[in-house]
Amino acid sequence: MGDPRPFVCGGAGKRLEWSHGVEPCQGECVLQPAKDWRIDRGGFLSGLRRFVVLGLALSLISAAAPAQRLTASAAAADESEKAPDAEPEGVAEEASPAGGAEADGGEVSGAALVGDSAGREELNLLGQTDAESGESRRNENVRINLIDNNVLKELNQRIGASATIVESFEVDKEYFGTVYGGSPLTPPHVSAAADTGVHGRLYYGHNNSIFSARSFFQAGSVAPTRENEYGFGIGLPSWKGGFLTLDGSQQKIRGSVNGNVLTPSLEERTPLATDPATRAIVASILAAYPAERPNRTDIDPRALNLNAPQLIDNDSAGIQLDQAAGAGDRLLFRYRFTAQGVEAFQLVAGQNPDTRTKSHDARVTWLRERGEAVTRVSARFGRVGSLLTPDQSWTGPLISAGSAISRLGSGSSIPTDRALNDFTYSAQRQQTHGRHVLTFGAELNRQQVNGSKSNTHQGLLTFRNDLGESAITNLRLGRATMFSQSIGNVHRGFRNWRSVFYAGDQWKARRNLTLTIGGHFAAVTAPTEVNGLTPPPYTCDCNNLSPRFGFAYRLGGAKGVVRGAYAIHYGEIFPVTFGLTRFNPPLNRRIGVQTPDLVNPFAGIDLNNLPADTRSILFVLSPDFSTPTRTTTTSVGSCSRLVTGRLLWGMPGRGRTS
Repeated sequence: MGDPRPFVCGGAGKRLEWSHGVEPCQGECVLQPAKDWRIDRGGFLSGLRRFVVLGLALSLISAAAPAQRLTASAAAADESEKAPDAEPEGVAEEASPAGGAEADGGEVSGAALVGDSAGREELNLLGQTDAESGESRRNENVRINLIDNNVLKELNQRIGASATIVESFEVDKEYFGTVYGGSPLTPPHVSAAADTGVHGRLYYGHNNSIFSARSFFQAGSVAPTRENEYGFGIGLPSWKGGFLTLDGSQQKIRGSVNGNVLTPSLEERTPLATDPATRAIVASILAAYPAERPNRTDIDPRALNLNAPQLIDNDSAGIQLDQAAGAGDRLLFRYRFTAQGVEAFQLVAGQNPDTRTKSHDARVTWLRERGEAVTRVSARFGRVGSLLTPDQSWTGPLISAGSAISRLGSGSSIPTDRALNDFTYSAQRQQTHGRHVLTFGAELNRQQVNGSKSNTHQGLLTFRNDLGESAITNLRLGRATMFSQSIGNVHRGFRNWRSVFYAGDQWKARRNLTLTIGGHFAAVTAPTEVNGLTPPPYTCDCNNLSPRFGFAYRLGGAKGVVRGAYAIHYGEIFPVTFGLTRFNPPLNRRIGVQTPDLVNPFAGIDLNNLPADTRSILFVLSPDFSTPTRTTTTSVGSCSRLVTGRLLWGMPGRGRTS
């Protein structure tokens, strides 16, 4: 991910190198210590101790259970013999009994790939399309920075939310946003593979632009684009009691992105500045735009439609080992690696940042099935590294001329270099007592957010309609309206804890009526900065109590099942929110200069000795800041069996958001 240490620029105002392709640095640049880039071993060991104690406690509880092992299918068969007229499996039950499907999506067959640990929304991956749900390829010329939740926001804007009926709210999952089509957050338990022999698959896919229609008007012929995707998956017995699953895949996209930009006309490509140094800077700015004459004058006199190359590489690999460890005990190990590299298209120089994303997800689960009790104890380590850097076609400051021509540069938040480490420890027990299925558990999470994020640290040079001239004319004259740049250390390492406790009961009150009741509690500590550079922005968010109720009533015959559910859900405070405090003084300041000299915009300013009362922008969060959104959801629906399937209808969620 590159050198994680931050550059801190200082010194008296000095000349900036603005030539095309040369990276500027304001004053003296020194590398700062990177203590907070390393994994917090103290926090990890502290959490591990808590995890071991919790696991031992559940181990002692499960040890008292009968040694007889009863699988879910055998239990279901036994129940059917006792009650021949009982309802069909899955009709009135709201959740699987103990020993049923795993928490994160059910069993994985030997031929299937190792379970994915994170989706494209979490990792911000390009080049992926969910065609099965009706999604079409996105317009690649729409700008998007591949970090935070930007891909999710783009999907919501392009496709829209999908109203979803949540049939029941299980106590071990978090359902915030699921009524709009999102997936619930689940504990990190590994699903057991179906060890039924040797299975495998091998695939290859190719997509070519010669088979695709134009997505919108393009000037000239369609530039060639090719996509190759290939991979394998295999599951096989490894040794006694062991089953191994492997998979790997690659996706390579090579082609061009078409789009419209606003560029200076050929008559506006000549600098008007008289000072040689200023004239050279203006010439460098104008040379960053394509040399072609505008060809979409029907849109705007300066509109140019053109193509720019883009390269996307997606790599993924996973391995899972299931090992029997005695009667009723299994150890499950899983690791997945995902990487993406994007050399972004540049319709104008430096338009989009180049991106490198790497994700590691390692999990281990101890699974014990004894009688009608199932115990799961898991640990997970996840790491997502994101590096967004300016393209080398333009490494100078951002250039803005209003709406006259397209902006140069990748944006005020570039460069960004961030690593998120996530340690999760989880324990869960399900116990069947007659008509009751009891579920209770706990989860402990340690989050570390390390890295730096820019806030116009490259500088922003603005040209406007001023002094009787247009913005483009002022650009040619080298007469800027404003120059602003942030100076300082914005590298931070934030740490916080999150603990979850839950308990619930699924009660089969009658043959045709199932009731559920439970509670889910989460507490999140305030984030602290590992080097004490930023004080905690708010206090503990420790009041997130989520009660949950539900019922399922079978009407009889083919009339179906009526379901209802109620729950309160809480959002989360994202690192991008509390991370804004890194931009506060005195360690970081944003300096603005009116009508600057392009050759030396900070002339007369000693950046090492700024007055203490220098006005600055402050990012202040309320001391009682808590989870920003709480949603109360009530779902009512009916499921009817048809000749070849079933019909599900109802209200996906009627609730209140605060």
